[in-house]
Amino acid sequence: MFQSSLVGMPAGKLLAIVSALPLFVTGLGFGASKAALAGLTGGVLLLAMNSVMAVSFILVDVLPAVFVARQGLRVLAGPDGTVGWMTPGRILGGLAALALGMLAVLAMEAPSHTQGLEGLIREELQRQLSRGWPEGGEEPGAWAAAFAPLLPGATMNMWVLRAVALAALAQWGLERLGRNLRPTPRYIEVMLPHWVVGMFMAVAGPALVMGGDAGYIARNGALVLSLPLFLQGLAAVHAEARRTKGPSLLLGAFYVTYLLSTWGYVAVVGLGFVEHIVKRRRPAAAGGGSGREEE
Repeated sequence: MFQSSLVGMPAGKLLAIVSALPLFVTGLGFGASKAALAGLTGGVLLLAMNSVMAVSFILVDVLPAVFVARQGLRVLAGPDGTVGWMTPGRILGGLAALALGMLAVLAMEAPSHTQGLEGLIREELQRQLSRGWPEGGEEPGAWAAAFAPLLPGATMNMWVLRAVALAALAQWGLERLGRNLRPTPRYIEVMLPHWVVGMFMAVAGPALVMGGDAGYIARNGALVLSLPLFLQGLAAVHAEARRTKGPSLLLGAFYVTYLLSTWGYVAVVGLGFVEHIVKRRRPAAAGGGSGREEE
């Protein structure tokens, strides 16, 4: 499934998107160690064919599956002695922090360039896009200049979103089969721990004032850490909609407005930040832990 993206057909691309699903099912249904063993086996098989593909498989498929399984199946003790499963907010924050770490490693391992890391990415992106345009066209350069400023952060966000979607799908399937090891949390009650918001604020400040490679990494890091706040903002919208008489109508109006708005993402991130401060929603104990656990 992972190699199917090389086929070039739409069906192959679709299979590649969900290629980590068996690993998520293995991890959430049998434990993180089993997912790690399965991933290592696949990595060794790919290594015999292509080392770059093997490393990509480990980072793209194996790492998020093992991480989600390990964190999702952890049982934590609260200050009052009660125990509960690790909450979705903490797992989401951990995925974002892991993506931020991968972004930092990318920056350190990237070769030097006269125009810095952004120039390197813009040049490589333009070279890749030029394959689809006639020679001499200006479109590849324009597209590369538009996407390069936030491309690393957007790529890491897609990595996190893919992990979240596949984990939820795997948990749903395991629950239907009666093979889930933990109860399915109520995702609408997701609340982030304070350290995620603190990291976002610590990175967003330098992103506004710094230049060069440091500013470039800070801006993309802020984009990565904004994703958990965005998802918390969406959860707040859905929670408020459920309190009305016409939730479907309200949510439909919200998403239409969001899609038509240039600043929709920023607004929802801001809502998630306000939600964290106000904490209007309180996770139910049966839905994945207490509010204290999120601290």
